[in-house]
Amino acid sequence: MFNLFQVNNTVSYIWVSDVYGTKYGVPNYLTGRQINARLNFKF
Repeated sequence: MFNLFQVNNTVSYIWVSDVYGTKYGVPNYLTGRQINARLNFKF
């Protein structure tokens, strides 16, 4: 549902720290919008 509105879905965060010990949360996002289609042909 969120992907219909172009909203990023954050799953979790990877915490990284710099040389001074400050920690930053880098978000992990779910995959973008995917479109599935099926074609059926009957002869």
